Amino acid sequence: MASETIIKFDNVSYRYDNEDGELLPLVLKNVSLELRAGEVLAVLGHNGSGKSTVARLCNGMAVPESGKVTVAGMDTADESLDLEIRKTVGLVMQDPDNQIVATVVEEDVAFGPENLGIPNPELRERVDAALKAVDMYDLRSAEPSRLSGGQKQRVAIAGVIAMRTRAVVMDEPTAMLDPKGREEVMSTVFRLRDEYGIGVMLITHYMEEAARADRIIVMDHGTVALEGAPSEVFKNEKELISLGLDIPQSAKLASALRTAGVALPEGIITPAGLISAYGKEFNN
Repeated sequence: MASETIIKFDNVSYRYDNEDGELLPLVLKNVSLELRAGEVLAVLGHNGSGKSTVARLCNGMAVPESGKVTVAGMDTADESLDLEIRKTVGLVMQDPDNQIVATVVEEDVAFGPENLGIPNPELRERVDAALKAVDMYDLRSAEPSRLSGGQKQRVAIAGVIAMRTRAVVMDEPTAMLDPKGREEVMSTVFRLRDEYGIGVMLITHYMEEAARADRIIVMDHGTVALEGAPSEVFKNEKELISLGLDIPQSAKLASALRTAGVALPEGIITPAGLISAYGKEFNN
């Protein structure tokens, strides 16, 4: 049974205007895509490809010039649906410091649902459940300013979860983090998918993160250049390089080992896949 589509772009075009109100060239051109419940969709692309504009369109922060964006069937161009749309799709930005508004972790997580008028004890239950979902419950009384970057980003994600969203759009959430912080956030991404059935759109410039997704969309100058499972998308090494991207390091190493005579299968794109295949080869 196919998963329900939460976010759908149907031939969407969009452009910004300048300080004088003059329209600039299109940054998205007839883009069609969808995010389904319970999947991680990675969106890749060079700077200026339109990735962050896609994020803004996902929950009504911006509306298309042409085409349609729907969230659980709701048209984002209908202003009367703004609240329901933003309760359905949460947005996590690159810098967690720009999203944290309170001086105590649990108060920050409570901020969104409290503004929706969620009463106690449901508010308390939502906050506790959200903090447990991102493995931050033990730090619920901490000051956000004392947290690491990865911990702050998990608090921001908890704030979205407490709104009981069905999808989360993350616009380069690990870009400002060290490797440990990136792994903390990525572990949270897959927990949202596996344990809560939440759809996650992960906009990233890290090929290793995209390799772990269920599907990938590659943007180029406002259009969808490639789409498919990670193993399929990363077969197109020359095209990805021409688009200013690359393939995961694990895929490069697997290719080098094959060239050196190691009988590894095609389609290796993650460290786990490489370790598994390499071990099988030498245990045969």
